Amino acid sequence: MGLRSFLIGLLAASITCTAGAAPILCPERTVVGISDLGYSSYQQDGELRGAGVEVMREVGRRTRCTMKFAWFPRSRLFAQLENDRIDMTVSSVRSSERDRTGQFVPYVYTQFELLLSTRVAGSFTSLSDFVERSDARLNVVRGMVYSADVAILLDKLAQAGRIEYVPDFDVVFRKIAANRADGTLAPPVISMWHLSRLGIAAQVRALTMPESPRQLAGLYLSQHNLSSDVRNAYAQTIRAMLEDGTILRIYERNIGAAATRRLYAGGMREILDFYARPQ
Repeated sequence: MGLRSFLIGLLAASITCTAGAAPILCPERTVVGISDLGYSSYQQDGELRGAGVEVMREVGRRTRCTMKFAWFPRSRLFAQLENDRIDMTVSSVRSSERDRTGQFVPYVYTQFELLLSTRVAGSFTSLSDFVERSDARLNVVRGMVYSADVAILLDKLAQAGRIEYVPDFDVVFRKIAANRADGTLAPPVISMWHLSRLGIAAQVRALTMPESPRQLAGLYLSQHNLSSDVRNAYAQTIRAMLEDGTILRIYERNIGAAATRRLYAGGMREILDFYARPQ
């Protein structure tokens, strides 16, 4: 291959794009790993939809970088990131283990609830109360990150034979609909989608768990596959979308104004403060 052909090929594989004030050299494509996360990311009529999907499409539009979406069971998603098979994930909670391979970029909040079939739902005040006063079983999705208190209680359920791990939320909610599972743990953005899709909202009760406080969620960007310039450009684009209201509007389109107000109750100060701290 001659020098001219090599340069033409290089230019075809890379696109110069702009994020903020500084131009960056986009990868040939950025592979965005997504999974079943309710209104954040779902498949419908052969299309990928949801707030997290729309956020990344807007990042691609603003930076002029090509986003390629790849669907995985939640249980496999972070193995793909750790093995450099994808470049980022969306709608992910931060953990020290994930920080070893990725850069965290928050844009939303999340909080797990205990969801129980009305067949077994009682007057529980917490997950701990449910563990101690019930013999019901939970189906829990592999690959999710919980608070330390929730993890301890899930271990107790496992030791009592009251927990089954499944690959994604579609399996969980289908089993609840078929009376083959008593309940699960999920944030409202996930449960709202599945309960509505299956028409079983009246058959499930949601309980806020004091053991599971609100957490930041957002992107994880591969530190190996993406250069620091590209990662920082994507992060600053997300920050700009938070500040100009774009991300709020995306969530309002997907889950409605009332649910978005609950999701961002108290405002975005905690998220924006994250960007002001050295990472």
